[in-house]
Amino acid sequence: MVEECPLHALTATGDFAYFGNVAHFMAGLPLPGPSAIRWTESEEHIRSAWRRLVQDRQEHLRTRDWPPRQA
Repeated sequence: MVEECPLHALTATGDFAYFGNVAHFMAGLPLPGPSAIRWTESEEHIRSAWRRLVQDRQEHLRTRDWPPRQA
């Protein structure tokens, strides 16, 4: 069973209700239940895009040249 995300509870109504979904998508976690959010693309497409953003950022942080080499 997936526990309710506090972000979902805080944003369940109003303009920011999608924040909880996005947080789950970014973490690669399933939603705690059915979502009332209506996306402009399929939910799977949105989920993949957010997850890919996180993975690309993680890869960038892993492979960046740090500390910078001195010239």
